[in-house]
Amino acid sequence: MSLELLADRRPTNEHRGRYNLPTTNEEIAILIPGETRAAHSVVVQPRAGADRSITGLQLIPETHRSWDPLQYVLLFPYGTEGFHLDIDKQVTNNKSVSAMEYYCYRLMQRDGLNVVLRGCRLFQQYVVDACAKIELQRLNFIRYNQSNLRSEIYSGVADAVLANDADRAGRRIVLPASFTGGSRYMHRLFQDAMAIVRRYGKPHLFVTFTCNVQWAVARDSVVTV
Repeated sequence: MSLELLADRRPTNEHRGRYNLPTTNEEIAILIPGETRAAHSVVVQPRAGADRSITGLQLIPETHRSWDPLQYVLLFPYGTEGFHLDIDKQVTNNKSVSAMEYYCYRLMQRDGLNVVLRGCRLFQQYVVDACAKIELQRLNFIRYNQSNLRSEIYSGVADAVLANDADRAGRRIVLPASFTGGSRYMHRLFQDAMAIVRRYGKPHLFVTFTCNVQWAVARDSVVTV
């Protein structure tokens, strides 16, 4: 089917500006609290073979090795494999490479040409998707390891009443204090700040120091603020 935007035609019962043509090329993303997470996938139409056995659309999840080259064709024109869950570390502990470790390796500045770092605005979108993928991996780990995180300590009646979700159906996932940005993480930072004020008094100076990584600093020098 085809979709055509006509500025001079609109339903009679709608607002006059609802069906106007877009006036900017900026993209936005909206996060709706309480909504279930939709799969961040790439939809592809495979090319049918001689026997016409491959039909329909296929979903490539974000943890698939082909997601990065399919999403960013300009950055990976040769189909270089992206992050997936089966990247083994070159050590003997039988652990796989995490999303943060992979993208730290991919974004590191090295000698020579790094096409990803020269992607301008496409590079920024690539970094945002990488951050979302890292956050998702952390949340999935917390979700499927609730027993190891001692979630039964926080699943009592008092927590449910304080969170105003005593009548809410479903399973409650507890975010530990180690999860950056969570409510327990922010509460711990607040308690640490109050402990410093109680010990040393109210602060009256906020000192910042900016350092240039290109500065030639002697090894035996010490910068004191």
